[in-house]
Amino acid sequence: MNSKDFRLLIVGQTMANLGDVFYIVALVTFVYTLTGSALYTALFPALRTGAQFVSGILAPLMLDRFRLHALLLSSQLSQTILLFFLIVFANTSLQVSNMYLLYVFILLLAFLDGWTTPTRNAMIPLIVNKDQLLSANSLLSTVDQTVQMVGWSLGGIIIAWIGGESVLWLTFGLFVISTISIFFISLRHRQVQQTNKPKGLRNSLKEGWMAVWHNKALRVLTFMDVLEGVAGAVWMSAILLVYVDEVLHKGEAWWGFINSSYFIGTILGGVIVMALAKRLNDRLVPSIILGTLFAGALTAAFAFVAVPFLALLFSAAFGPVYQLQTIAKQTICQRSVGVELFPKVLSAQMTLSYITFAASVFAMTFLADHFGVKTAYYAGGALILLAGLIGLICKNSLRPSGETEPVEMKA
Repeated sequence: MNSKDFRLLIVGQTMANLGDVFYIVALVTFVYTLTGSALYTALFPALRTGAQFVSGILAPLMLDRFRLHALLLSSQLSQTILLFFLIVFANTSLQVSNMYLLYVFILLLAFLDGWTTPTRNAMIPLIVNKDQLLSANSLLSTVDQTVQMVGWSLGGIIIAWIGGESVLWLTFGLFVISTISIFFISLRHRQVQQTNKPKGLRNSLKEGWMAVWHNKALRVLTFMDVLEGVAGAVWMSAILLVYVDEVLHKGEAWWGFINSSYFIGTILGGVIVMALAKRLNDRLVPSIILGTLFAGALTAAFAFVAVPFLALLFSAAFGPVYQLQTIAKQTICQRSVGVELFPKVLSAQMTLSYITFAASVFAMTFLADHFGVKTAYYAGGALILLAGLIGLICKNSLRPSGETEPVEMKA
């Protein structure tokens, strides 16, 4: 990528995402050390997810009032300021009796973070050429996965080395770098002009959802995502732990190995997609269909694997096929809807993904508890295969129609 703005976006998001991981690890350690309670500790990710869900619903209102760059910058700057006050509070005043104040900080930070991803992804078509979209998406996805793997792998080690307080200040430094990087992104000549026509609260909130419904490609892709999302919990750490225990008859170490092999696979997948970007640019639909079908087959076959080494290979192999179809989907979405409407579409899809994931956790853990963990993988594989078959049947609808006009909203 030769775009300076794209490089700044990558630096900004890498620092912010790495900071997010470190801050989560540090706060979880803080809370558990102070309270010794699993409930207090579990509240942290639950509240964070809930706040991001609400933020995703309300994101269209912000997108109507602010330009993309201003929204991303204000979100990151506000998170940086809030984090500073959180660190001061955690290090000087935090007690079990005022723990609720820490959760207020967590809710606010997660709420501000809720519109970061749709805003970031909507900026990509504005700062790279159309024929570079696939490469740009691949690079960002690879960086995201690398940050997740490195951050979660090193977070505990760094806390043990320098302590939770120092890790929080390290996170603050990363947030500052992220804010500065985002500040220097320039979209002056590429920012879409926002309409001055008042849309009203109701229309603003439903605009992205209506776009998904009326655009054939978006409708098919979203339906596929719902099916895959319901299946997604089988790759959640809790179910993988049961799989390692009941199927592989191994301990927690192998649970960590399989988690790591999955992340390595997704990173490798992003690199492969980047390397083949020119060849895949005109083969996005086949990439989605084949990637989804292979992902479904690997998920179902995972239940049959009782050899630990083969389980590592299957987990690693899932990463590239998952990355292939996910990056291709995002590229088609970017090509299938107007730039002004795209972040609202992403916001609707992310909101739906939170609901789907919650349903998935309930459904797959129920299957694992009552019918065995293998049944959960059979069901997950069947759902992903069904999504691939729907993509195959509707392949003509998946082809982006080039530059499209934003969906008109009725009054």
